[in-house]
Amino acid sequence: RGTSLVLLPGSFSRRRTNTTVFDSRQQRICWRVEWRLAGTGGGTLLLTDQQVDERRPLGDVLSEHLCDPVKRQRLKAYAQLGVGQLHLLLKKEFAPANAAQYFELDAVRPLGEQLGGKTLVEFPTVHVVTAAELDIYVLVGSTADAAAAGGGGQPACIVDSDYLAASGAEQHGYPAAAADGADMADGMDGSTLLEQQLLDAMSKDDLLQLVAAAGDDEDADDSDQR
Repeated sequence: RGTSLVLLPGSFSRRRTNTTVFDSRQQRICWRVEWRLAGTGGGTLLLTDQQVDERRPLGDVLSEHLCDPVKRQRLKAYAQLGVGQLHLLLKKEFAPANAAQYFELDAVRPLGEQLGGKTLVEFPTVHVVTAAELDIYVLVGSTADAAAAGGGGQPACIVDSDYLAASGAEQHGYPAAAADGADMADGMDGSTLLEQQLLDAMSKDDLLQLVAAAGDDEDADDSDQR
């Protein structure tokens, strides 16, 4: 698939909440997807899908949230525009914190196709923005060169069936509905926000060193127990 996946140490909430699974029977990945939208009063509204089939168009998944009668009032500004007038952005990982860049995703193309050549930290976070908000985001070139720009350097690991099975993330027979277990929250709690700010500020080398150090600590603990 060509997606570079960085796995964080177990102490990170982003690692603990990652519900991505691999269905070996159908050879598909179902990703945890986090959606970020501007909330009322300048805050951030978070939507989460526990398992999104990589073969589904992102627009279909987002539409389920916008049409949900429970969420619709909170998402009224976005629901009135409709998916066709919204922009879906994926942050380019390891860009300098003061020069964030975003890939623009296509609402009608499958999720999995659009993650190729890109780096993810645990799972994708999609920023949903209106045309009026788009000016504040710096977009990575065109779709044609996004794959070349997104990966960059040596990945921590490549998303594939061998990795997912070995990691214990393989699962057989999960709910087919992409929005199963979806939830909505007003922003992030304090510790999660601090964690995200830390990740945003770290370079790729710094983060990979952190991951490697955590792995060494786990190996040392295993040796001590033996």
